[in-house]
Amino acid sequence: MKVQRWSHLGGIRLMNKILVYGAGGLGRGIVELIESINLKVPDTWKVLGFVDDRAINPINGTEIWGTTKDLLNVEEPISVVLALGNPKDKNTIYNRLKSNPKIQYPNLIHPSVENSRFNIIGHGNLISKGVSMSTNIKLSDFNLIHYNCSIGHDVSMGSYNSIYPLSSLSGYVSIENEVEIGANTTVLPNVSVKEKVRIGAGSVVTKNILQDTTVVGVPAKKIE
Repeated sequence: MKVQRWSHLGGIRLMNKILVYGAGGLGRGIVELIESINLKVPDTWKVLGFVDDRAINPINGTEIWGTTKDLLNVEEPISVVLALGNPKDKNTIYNRLKSNPKIQYPNLIHPSVENSRFNIIGHGNLISKGVSMSTNIKLSDFNLIHYNCSIGHDVSMGSYNSIYPLSSLSGYVSIENEVEIGANTTVLPNVSVKEKVRIGAGSVVTKNILQDTTVVGVPAKKIE
């Protein structure tokens, strides 16, 4: 993990041209997140368009720039944001794109998110409007923390995780990789969530969850 200290501009900005990978609902929302950053600090980013292997027409006024193949053939430095909710898809696409060293993955953080100088993040993270972040938080790479989530102190998170709106991670929670947490979920303090876990919307997680497990409910229980 290439560590960056927190910044509303997404850490160290290497260039301002950016592509949004994925023209679905999340991708459309990410374009608006970028617009919010530009309102705070003008000309931070210039959105060139969506990268999408199926869409061909402009979406919400944003052009379809090209396909994955086109992106792999880019010869000049470019920033890309992976607007994909599914954790496995994020991992798969990144591992396909990393063969092109010209592609950079900035953190995009909505200007409404307050920061702590003790929070450390990697790259490619998306943090949406209304998220509340405490202190001494460690995020690795390509995590989505969506609208109005709350991340408590000393939370640690691996890579390729998606935390959906209104969820709350309490202090000292540990999240590994490729975890998907449904909307309006609460994870209680000191809980450890292993890799590739799925947590259903509205759940309350009171104890550790083992790898490759799906849980749901109050309290959250394994689905067979």
